[in-house]
Amino acid sequence: MKQAKRKIGTCVYCERRGEVSRDHVVPQCLFTKPYPPQLITVPACDTCNIEKSRDDDFLRDYLALDVHGSQSPRAKEILSSGKLHRSLTLNTS
Repeated sequence: MKQAKRKIGTCVYCERRGEVSRDHVVPQCLFTKPYPPQLITVPACDTCNIEKSRDDDFLRDYLALDVHGSQSPRAKEILSSGKLHRSLTLNTS
């Protein structure tokens, strides 16, 4: 796994100052590779970055299952790739 570049800054979510990395405002899982070159990122502490990323797969699955969103080529790829099934299986409690 690629190590994120670390620097000292202020987390945009909790406003604490300390070590931060780049957080993708729009999750990368909503795009296909190669990713668009200008994805928006903001500085975030590990705690906030991890907490926010927990919802990325849920957002992806929700958008892929939406009646209108499911017509996009990316949604069709998600639905056929098995990612949705794996996500639903892992998140059942």
